[in-house]
Amino acid sequence: MSAAITIAMPRMVPNQLLAEAHAKYPESLARAGAEMRWIELDDPEKAVQDALACDGLLLPGGGDIDPKFYGQERIPACGEPNVLRDTAEPLLLRAFLAADKPVLAICRGIQLMNVALGGDLYQDIKPFEHVPHNDHWGKIHTVTVRRDTLLSRILGQDTVLVNSQHHQAVDKVAQGLVLYREEEAREAAWET
Repeated sequence: MSAAITIAMPRMVPNQLLAEAHAKYPESLARAGAEMRWIELDDPEKAVQDALACDGLLLPGGGDIDPKFYGQERIPACGEPNVLRDTAEPLLLRAFLAADKPVLAICRGIQLMNVALGGDLYQDIKPFEHVPHNDHWGKIHTVTVRRDTLLSRILGQDTVLVNSQHHQAVDKVAQGLVLYREEEAREAAWET
């Protein structure tokens, strides 16, 4: 019998609402046949060593990233930063990318990935009424996955239903990352 895949996941600051939401990550990984190992972030160098013993990294959702990490002043609509996560998670991400190990970034994780690789964020997307944000907790919508990627092969499909709670989003996309626009998805569908 082969060993289960182990996914590293940073431990977040205790918060009842977040604790309940983050309990879904280990449950989902277990249903997919993977184990999860919590990574403590107090010592970022040790966190990297502990995490790299795992097969992959999950960068979960959570609070806002401190705008100083992408060269902006914090606006009132931006949430309080989590210094521990803002410091340690970019190190984890870079270590996994350097080791060519898979990273699944969700919500804040995607934003962190963009910032850590040189991009920036909209600190508050509420002015963009067509984008889901905090007022639409649990809003279900379709996400199109770029064909012929590892994620599309794992899922076995090009679209998935997700729920979103966002109030921030990627603005300037970091070099090396690719933004997959809905228009491209529609064009790709016509090609098949």
